[in-house]
Amino acid sequence: MSPPATLTAIYTLLIGFLMVSRLPVFSGKTVRMRVPPEMVLPVFVSVVFFIALLISYPWHILSFGSVLYLLSLPLGWKSYRDQQRSAAAPQSAAMPEAAAPPSPAPTIPPATTDTDHDDRPARLN
Repeated sequence: MSPPATLTAIYTLLIGFLMVSRLPVFSGKTVRMRVPPEMVLPVFVSVVFFIALLISYPWHILSFGSVLYLLSLPLGWKSYRDQQRSAAAPQSAAMPEAAAPPSPAPTIPPATTDTDHDDRPARLN
């Protein structure tokens, strides 16, 4: 294998291992941002434009995406660490030093299956 092919193989394996690793990665799901109605068309056109660029210049777009992914790793780690700290802060403040044992869970009586007095239809459409 020539040096560029070796370098490409190592780089591809590195990206693959990072994608299946347990490193915390920034998740867009936590942003919970909705697209305003007046921005639906520009977002749709941007997505179509991105797909057209991906088809036309796959090497450039995938390389750029890989660089963005590598740059987002420290941001994901920081976000994960901040979430852990914020989740641990209220728990540590609420826990007294000598915590009492937890109370037993309340017992729930079993549900009755008396179908004679049930006025719901047997099947709903």
